[in-house]
Amino acid sequence: MPLYLYRYSSLKWNIKDDNGNYVIPYKITGQYEALELQIIEEAMERIENNICIRFKKRTNERDYVEIRNEIGGGCRAYIGRPGGKSILMLEASEEGT
Repeated sequence: MPLYLYRYSSLKWNIKDDNGNYVIPYKITGQYEALELQIIEEAMERIENNICIRFKKRTNERDYVEIRNEIGGGCRAYIGRPGGKSILMLEASEEGT
């Protein structure tokens, strides 16, 4: 499906900061080790440095991404903003991250 069809989609994140960047609130749940959390935060920083997305820790936002470490959960996510909590499964590997 062509990308222009998504330009005005209700599935897009629609909150912007003062600089016009899309703001995505997030919450991290599950048992991550300190190094794994650091890797996640560095990856989010790389995204912020290259495209118009900014991540912020969730306070009370209705729409947000929950980054979840769950044994057997694998790695998967919804595309876009389905509304409410959007789960991003990011299972830590036993073999190393």
